[in-house]
Amino acid sequence: GEYRGSNAVMEPRAIAKAPEGEGCPRCGGYVYAAEQMLARGR
Repeated sequence: GEYRGSNAVMEPRAIAKAPEGEGCPRCGGYVYAAEQMLARGR
């Protein structure tokens, strides 16, 4: 995927845990609204 900026997105330990279905499907962490919209569009 296209993640700009911090590598924290690839580091599950560095991000907050998101509820099921409300975060990054790969790491289970919260994602920005724009990234959520992109993920739903796929």
